Amino acid sequence: MDMGVGKISSLDFSGGWGIIASGVWVDGKTMVVSVQELNGLTEDEYNAGVRWMPGYPAGFHRVSYPKPDLMVGVVFNLRSWFRIEPYAVSLVKSGFRGTKIMFVQNIDRESELNLLNLGFTPIGFSMPMGINSCHLRYVPLIDWLKDKCNLFRYVIWTDVRDVIFQSDPSVWLENHLAPHKLVGCDEGFLIKNDPMSNDLWLEIVSGHDYDWVRKEAALCTGTIAGEPKIVLELFQKMYEASKSFPAFFGLDQGLLNYVFRLSPFNEVSRVVHADESFALQACGWATHPDAEKVCKPPRFDYEEGAAYPQDSENPYTIIHQYQWVGGFGDRIIKKYVPEHKACAVIEEEPLNVARSYDGSKESRDAIVRQIRGG
Repeated sequence: MDMGVGKISSLDFSGGWGIIASGVWVDGKTMVVSVQELNGLTEDEYNAGVRWMPGYPAGFHRVSYPKPDLMVGVVFNLRSWFRIEPYAVSLVKSGFRGTKIMFVQNIDRESELNLLNLGFTPIGFSMPMGINSCHLRYVPLIDWLKDKCNLFRYVIWTDVRDVIFQSDPSVWLENHLAPHKLVGCDEGFLIKNDPMSNDLWLEIVSGHDYDWVRKEAALCTGTIAGEPKIVLELFQKMYEASKSFPAFFGLDQGLLNYVFRLSPFNEVSRVVHADESFALQACGWATHPDAEKVCKPPRFDYEEGAAYPQDSENPYTIIHQYQWVGGFGDRIIKKYVPEHKACAVIEEEPLNVARSYDGSKESRDAIVRQIRGG
């Protein structure tokens, strides 16, 4: 067995060496764990980031193992698994191996059972949600994450009903986030040229800073990612600022476009454009193709059901707002819905139980028992 520092693919797993679930975090980045011989271990069971450190006797080795990444979604007033099936199935197919949580309110039993079956942990919350209260959807994550930032490497926040994953978002962040700590994804326009409503939303929330902020790229709240502490702080600032305005659709996006440009976020963040391969916000490209853009347009492969940056053979990791592209949304549905068939509906009444989840296996098992009635 190669005991030097290297990718896990360089190791010989024929001897059945593996990691047991015990250890302590050091330096906020790595875990020191015991290693013992386990039967039936395969290379596919572990991520490529495991490193073996030399200098330890056989049977006990120091292993540097990256913290899991956290995928977060929020759904409310949901009556059909079909609406979120492409999101859930595509994330599983992408190879994402981190923690998947879904904050849920007023959703049907079938959807919760399917989320469980695909490895998500549904966490109930209770707030007055509706079309004009999207700025409140950050509150469940703020409350949940504030004492758990040290458990995760990256946090990936996306919309749910109109998002699919073409590849593992953890891989892109691992290769492209540093030296930054936070990324926002643009809609394809500068705010001042946006033919939709970003300029109006920004004007309402930015006060005297409106004239200079509107010259920046229009960011979308549907895809945000970064290190946990800075993502948490961004959402806290947005939510606190929202209390100064009447609720309206787009309030959270206006605040994102403003707060993202203020300290301490502007010093540690960058904007990802549509000519990069992380996340495509498709709406503006589909509905206003002739509007002035900040980069080249995406290209859509209708036969494959995939989207790419114009000059790249690497597909976008995330596609947001795919249903706005004529005919392409139908192709996405056909691509992802046939797999992981929905469970039989056990009951129609919505579930609004506020559940406690601390990230542990025991906590998730309790939620599983509660939802399944076991």
